[in-house]
Amino acid sequence: MAQVHMSYVIWNDPTKQTMPAIVRVGADTPDARRRPRPVFVPSPALQAGIIAVEAPAFSRARDGLGLRWTTVPHLGRTAGAMIAMPQGRPATRAEDGVCLEYDVTVRTAGPATLTLYLAPTLDTLGRDGSRIGVSIDGGSVRVLSAGLQPTGGETDNPAKARWAEAVRDNVMRLSADLGSVATGRHVLKIWRIDDNMILQKLVLATVPMPQTYLGPA
Repeated sequence: MAQVHMSYVIWNDPTKQTMPAIVRVGADTPDARRRPRPVFVPSPALQAGIIAVEAPAFSRARDGLGLRWTTVPHLGRTAGAMIAMPQGRPATRAEDGVCLEYDVTVRTAGPATLTLYLAPTLDTLGRDGSRIGVSIDGGSVRVLSAGLQPTGGETDNPAKARWAEAVRDNVMRLSADLGSVATGRHVLKIWRIDDNMILQKLVLATVPMPQTYLGPA
């Protein structure tokens, strides 16, 4: 860069470099404040009725149609993520059997909500949003759609507001009501439908779930 670029107001104003004035300010800073250290607050204990599972901690991975579930360490906000590879493949159906299975034990019965934590993903095919399926035990598959719209900052509709929030928090959350769930062992299934749906975590709750930034741990 050949232009003069120190101490100017207008780009072509100065004819020579000028060192800005430096003022040193002294103060009585306590020694403990000179090198502050971050304080880490542990997550609260997981309450009864909430089950949190990191995506890579699956019980079984069902591959098919040339697709293979792949763990991506360090992707996302907690313990990595799961994605069906290779990318760029067409949509699949539940009948194709490409899914992840998670064995869980429910200790508090009640109406259950399953929340998926996924990497922010836009629908590049121009449909109504990228899709992923969920089910419990042998139940029917519920299809969840991200429904995000890219924005340069404006949030003048719900889809743009959801995208802005997903980018800000580096996660998008999709939830499904699974109906009443009894105590005992169950199998949660996450079904690959559209490409590039990257799962970070899933949370099953039969009680109201407190709002936390990273979700229950």
